[in-house]
Formats: sequence, structure tokens, C-alpha cells
Amino acid sequence: MIVGRARERKLLDRLLRALPTGGGALVMWGEPGVGKTKLLHYVGSAAGNIAGARVLRLRGVESEIELPFAGLADLLLPLAEHITALPAAQRQAIEACLALSVAPVTSPYAACAAALNVLAAASESGPLVILVDDLHWIDPATRQVLLFVARRLESERIVVIITTRAQEGTGTAQLVLPSVEVTDLSPAHCADLLHTRGIEVSPPVLEQLMLRAGGNPLALLEMAVALRAAQARGAEPLGFSLPLGDQLERAWANRLDHIPEDCRQALVLLAACRSSSTSLLAAALAVGGRALSDLDPALRAGLVRADEARVEFRHPLVRTYLLRHAGPASLRAVNRLLAAASTGDQRTWYLAGASADVDETLALALAEIADGCRRRGAYAEAARARRRAADLTPAAAERALRLRDAAIDALLAGLVREADACSESALRLTADPGLRAELTAVRGRVRSISGDPAGAADDLEQAAEALAANDPATASVLLAEAVIAAALDNRNVCAARLALRCQDLVTRSGLDPLADLVTACIAFGFAAGGQHAAAREYLLGHPPPSGAGDRLPLAIRGRTLALVHADQEAARALSTVIVDARRSHAPARFAHCLTARAGVEFRRGRWAVAYADATEGLRWAEEIQQIPTVGDALACLALLDAARGERERAEQRVARLRRLAGRMPLGWLEVRAAGILGFAALCAGEYESAAAHLMHAWSHDVDPDTAADGDRVHEAPYAADLVEALLRSGQAEQAKYVLDWLDAWARRSGLADVAALVARCCGLAADRAEVAEAEFATALAAHARHGVSFERARTLLMLGETRLRFRQPRAARAPLRAALGIFSSLGAAPWAARATAALATVGGRQPRPGWSSVLEDITPQELQVARMVATGMNNLEVSAALYVSRKTVEAHLTRIYRKLGVRSRTELTRLLLTEGVDT
Repeated sequence: MIVGRARERKLLDRLLRALPTGGGALVMWGEPGVGKTKLLHYVGSAAGNIAGARVLRLRGVESEIELPFAGLADLLLPLAEHITALPAAQRQAIEACLALSVAPVTSPYAACAAALNVLAAASESGPLVILVDDLHWIDPATRQVLLFVARRLESERIVVIITTRAQEGTGTAQLVLPSVEVTDLSPAHCADLLHTRGIEVSPPVLEQLMLRAGGNPLALLEMAVALRAAQARGAEPLGFSLPLGDQLERAWANRLDHIPEDCRQALVLLAACRSSSTSLLAAALAVGGRALSDLDPALRAGLVRADEARVEFRHPLVRTYLLRHAGPASLRAVNRLLAAASTGDQRTWYLAGASADVDETLALALAEIADGCRRRGAYAEAARARRRAADLTPAAAERALRLRDAAIDALLAGLVREADACSESALRLTADPGLRAELTAVRGRVRSISGDPAGAADDLEQAAEALAANDPATASVLLAEAVIAAALDNRNVCAARLALRCQDLVTRSGLDPLADLVTACIAFGFAAGGQHAAAREYLLGHPPPSGAGDRLPLAIRGRTLALVHADQEAARALSTVIVDARRSHAPARFAHCLTARAGVEFRRGRWAVAYADATEGLRWAEEIQQIPTVGDALACLALLDAARGERERAEQRVARLRRLAGRMPLGWLEVRAAGILGFAALCAGEYESAAAHLMHAWSHDVDPDTAADGDRVHEAPYAADLVEALLRSGQAEQAKYVLDWLDAWARRSGLADVAALVARCCGLAADRAEVAEAEFATALAAHARHGVSFERARTLLMLGETRLRFRQPRAARAPLRAALGIFSSLGAAPWAARATAALATVGGRQPRPGWSSVLEDITPQELQVARMVATGMNNLEVSAALYVSRKTVEAHLTRIYRKLGVRSRTELTRLLLTEGVDT
């Protein structure tokens, strides 16, 4: 019987009611003993009332956390018949993870997709209810798969319920999934709980218990059970004065004090054991001259529960207590017993637990375990094994090398703190210049991933210079990485300087100047530093990499082309990378390319496509913790929302952007946040507010030690908006200052669309009709060289409004009508309303709305599905590319056909091509 928890039960019941047709997930988190596992039992019982439902249970165990994919094997091996039907890449990945084959795992996300499809296939014969207890103790490799699957259940007949502790470092679950905190019970429910257990206490005693237990059910019961009769009546003081956790420990300590020493030692062995199997426990106990029957007093005391196959602690905190309070000698002794009863990797881990001194043979065995974990894609477990191997290594030089390898594995697992700690420890051990440079480079990459691009650029440059004389090839690659990091920090002059240094190193060392990665980064550094002509020249002189090799150089080339506004070429390069990365299951690569392509598509006037790309990019960036890409995607979506008139949504995204900026030293986030708020105010006609926000964006100095012009690349997009806002709010002198800067930037960059903005601003500022006409003609001619439809429409709108200002209503109709047509086709509601209002004053008729009104009816993910189907991909291929199940793709296609009024893939393809959507 469950007491209270009406809110939690309501959420759980809602998920179960939807199960016959759709699925979902819920994370329940809270302190130990609060009743999370009890709620899982409630779900398991309720699922028994659903026809055909199958309940799968997974429980994390602290001592098993080093075993890669142990939890996943428990979950999927009973469903192994569905593995053979998977696409080849997914089948190979999941078989390797489950130790069904020895092939290496090339991408952990192939295994994630495989797990989703296995569960989806199993759910076709009946709904699945997956109950995951103590996520924080489940091995990291399994945890990644579980969170991946739990985010993709909308169209599946699968429910995943997860419990975890808030303080155990699994906050990602609460960030990416719906979650509820399981809090303390109310006083009334505490009284009910004691009553249901047959425990009677007086009201004053209950009040004292509540004060001490804080409404924690486990603490309340443990303290109440320990009361003497006189204490329960209130005739004697309770004597409790410890914090909650210590009170629980005292309750268990009291029980342990009353059991025989043989039983206590058997419990310590059970706590250290990586399995609850009675066969392993019996064997280990037998080695020490003991038997399973030694645990009988613990069974009677309620500390453990057992059946024929397993022996488990009644609560995980009992295990934690025993491990914490067992002395080092006792733990080494039980690990020796367990090692004697074990084989393979398990034996090695137990031997490591039994070792009190360095041991190169044991360290080598752990390093081999780490190699195996790495081959299976279990990088977190590999890092843990290498770290322990380093602890056991006698020689300092070899220990530093193993710590380096541990740092690399931790970095691949996304464990940035662990990677940083390992690299710092290794740096303290070695004076070897080459190894120190390598470790500094690892630390730089850690800082880049963790949102410290300034530190990353400095570390990578330092490592490169240390290697430049003896290893110029590696040095040039590190400098190339430093270019990217400096640009991420908005240190664009620094990026250009590093690009020049990299170019000089390549030239002087006689290295192949066509080294793709270095070439791409040099061009990117020039573009980021505002040297667009140099970037274009470098790109022209070095053709894009051909063949199916590493796509990172092409991805950087695509971003460089976007910076120099070569939008068609940029979209082509980025699309190639995205398609290839989907096939090779590399979301870390295509997440940032999706957001970059979204920005390009926004400029090209393909807003529905841009929104779909940015939405998918954001989802992936959040999932893989790619912080700069999260910022890029949020900024792109907020800009689109503002342009469409969804101001509240835009402001919500900007708020998230600023929270991100508060946690990470990424100065450009604040620049973009302020710029978007200014643009949103401009869209709404709030010119003074727009000017204030945009001035903050334009003047935001993120690197005061460098030349301002080069470091204002990010501010440039907002400068024209700022000029308009200043002019319309009566601040002409300040507008002229900004316009002069923008004019100089246009000349220096050679960008046609920036030249168009300068001319448009000059037209708006003109005090004579003929001057205004000439400037607008120049602007429209520049727009023709770089077809940014939204900015062209704004220029046409401003031309029409300017003609009205100079009393030329008849001449104003044509540009106003053209502007309205473009705004309507884009879905730019506030701008269309402004053009409509201007047309109304001259009696102009409105044009038909464009194609965007059709695509607006489908969701961003539906548009991605439609685009892939239009390329000829079948449902299974689409599901693999989007990391969803085939059933989800089928559900999306059904909705797409209905919303767009098409009846076949051919009609869908024709519609997308007709409407100008790239497929």
C-alpha cells in the first residue's frame, strides 16, 4: 500500500493510460529513503492491469558501475530475437556492446538507435513498462542508452520510469526528460504510514519524529521501529539529535551491532560483490570458510532479502554504509575472496580492490580491460579502469602515460572534470616536453568542450608552440584547433593571428599545404577575424577535400563559407557533412552543422527549413552537451521567432541563452542575446527599446585587449538594425557614428549584402527624395548580387515608406506590394502587418500568401522526415538517420500526408521541389 503521493501517482497513471497508443518517460528524483522505489512498485502493479503489458526492471548497483553495458545486457538480452532485424550498423554496434561479438563500436549512437529499435519491435506484441531504479548506480554506458531511448517514445508503446538521487551527478536525466521531485510526506501521511505498519506513537512523539525525520518515510520507520514502548508513549525522551543521514546510519548500526561477526563479514563481502548471484556469493564465502547461512541473522533483521538465485540489500544505503565503515584491511580481504571465486575482468577488478601497493602486472591487466571498454564504446568505464591502472603503476613515466589515456577516454565520454583531473595529475608527474605538450593539448580540448574557449585557445597555442620545432605537423593541427576556440570566444583578431601563424608554420616546415583540416581552419580564422577577402582567396586556392575521409575539414569549410556569405556553397558543403554524419552515427559532427546550415537557410529565405534544422540541432546539442552549439541553435530559433512575431517565445529562448552565458565564458552569447531582443523590439515598432538593446549588442566588448574592428564580426549583423532604431527614435548623431562603422566594415569585408544594408540605412537617413532614391537603388542592386529575400523585402518596405514620406503614394505601391509578398511567403507576420498598413494608405491590394503557409502546418521534425523521404530514403533509412524508430517515421508520414494534402512519396517530393525546399 502506498501512502500519499497523489501528485506522483497522477503523473504515473497518466503515462500508463496513454500506453496503448503512445509512450513517454518520467524521472522521479529525491533524497535516499523518500519512497522512489515504492512508487516504482506501484507502477509495476498498475501495469498488470494493462492487457498484454510486459514489465522490465533494471536496478543500479553501486559495485557494478565499472561493468560496461551490464545494465543494458540485463534489459536487452531477453529481447535478443529482435536484434537480427536491425540495420547492419546498428546490429553490429549492439552486438559488440552486449559482448555478442568482438567487433569495435565505431559510434555509441548506433548502439543507442539499436536499443530503441529493439524495444520498439518488442512493444509491437504488447506495451512495455521499463522501471529503472537508482539510475545513478547504473554503468554510464547503459545510462547513456537509457536516456537516449527515453527521449524518443512519443510514438512507441513504451513507458520508462526512472528513479535517481539529485546529488549523484545524474542531473542530465532531469534536464532532458520530464521529471518530478519526490519530497517528504506530510504530517498526516506520516501518521498514516506508521498506522499501516502497526506502529502506534503518541501525537507529541510523532511531532518529534517528524522534526527529526523531516517526513522521510524510511527514516521515520527506522526511528519508530527502534523506539522502546515508553518512548513511543512519550514517557521517555527519544534521544535523537543527529542529521537525517546519520540517524539512518545509527538505525542500521544498531541492527548490525546485534548480529554475529561472521554475518557482518558476510555482509561486507555482499556489499563489495559486483553480483547478487547466490552462486558467486556461496563460492566466495566458501573460500573464506563461510557459507550463505551466515547471512541468516541479516535476513531476520531485515537488512537483506533473498531467494534461490539472488541475495540483495533491502535498501542500497545499507551497502553504502557497510562499504564506508568497513576498514581498508577488511575490504581488501573480501576482495581477495571474491577474486578467488571469479574469472576474467571481474577477477581483475577484485584483485585491484585487494591491492594495497603498486603492481605493474595488475595495472597492465586493467589497461587491457580499458582497451576492451574503448572498443565497445564504453569510454567512461575505460577511463575508470585506466585511472585505477595508473594508481597501481610503479613507474612515474608510465603512470603519466596511463593518466593521459584516461584523460582521453574521459574526454570521449564527456566527463570533462575527470578528463581535466587526469591531465593535471599527469602534468605533475612528467617533465618530458613532448608529453607535457600532449597533455596541455588534452586539457585545451577539455576546456573547449566544457565551455571555456579562451582557456582552450591558450592551452592549444601553448602546446603547439612547444611542439613546433620538433613536430610541426602536430603543432599545425593544434594551432588549427586553437583558431576555432579563439573564434568561439569572439577573440576574432586572435583567431586571425593564429591562422597566420599556422599558415607560416605550414609554409616554413615544408608540410603539404593541402592538409585539409589545417587549410580549413586557416580560412576560418581569416573569416572570423574579418579578413573575408583573404578567407575567400584561401578557399579558392585550396579546393574542398574529396572522397569519403574525415568530414571535419569540410564542416569547417562550410562554416567559413557561411561567414563570408557564400550561402549556396556553404549549404552544399554542410549538407554533405550532415548526410555523411547521419550514416556514420556521428551526431557530434552534424549537430553544429545543422545549426550552421539553419543560419544560412535563414538568409536564403527558407525559414521553415531553417527552423527544422535549428530545432534538430538544438535537440542533439542538448543531448550531447555541445554547449556552444546549444547557444547557436537557441539564437537562430529566437531570431526566427522574433521575425515571425512570436516575441514571447523569442524572449524565452533569449532567457535560456543568457542563463547559458552566465554559466559559460562565451562572450558572444550575450552579444547575440541583446541583438535578438533589439531585433524583436524593432519588429514590434518599439524603436527606443530596440535602440537600447542593439546598442548593448553592438558595443559589447568581449576582448578589450584586441582591435575593436576585428572583434566585432558578431556585432555586424545588428548594426543595420541599430541604425534604423536610432534614426526612428530621433538619435541621428549616434546613428551616423554606427553607420560610418558599418560602411567601413562593408568596404573591408567586401560583402554585397552588408553593402546593401549600408545603402538602405543611407536612404532612410536621406533628407532629399533624390538622394534616398539613389541609395535605395544601390541597395537593391547589391541585394540582387546576394539574394537575401528578407533583407530585400525590408529594403523594399523602407523604400515604399520613404516615398510616402516624400509624398509619392503612387510610386510607393510597387515596392510595398513586393515587400508584402515576400514577408507573407516567409511568415514574417509583424513585417507583413507593417507593409499592409502602409499599402492601406495608398489603396494597394495584397498579393497571395506564398508557400510557407503550407509548410507552417507541419512540425520541424515532420519537415525533416519529408525532406529525407523526398531523397528516396525508405522508412528504415529515415529512422536510422533521425535516430527514431520506424514506427515513429510511419506516424510522421501519416500526419505529413494529411496536412499537406498529398497521397504519395512522389507527390510529396514534387511539392517540396516546387516550393524550393532542398532535399
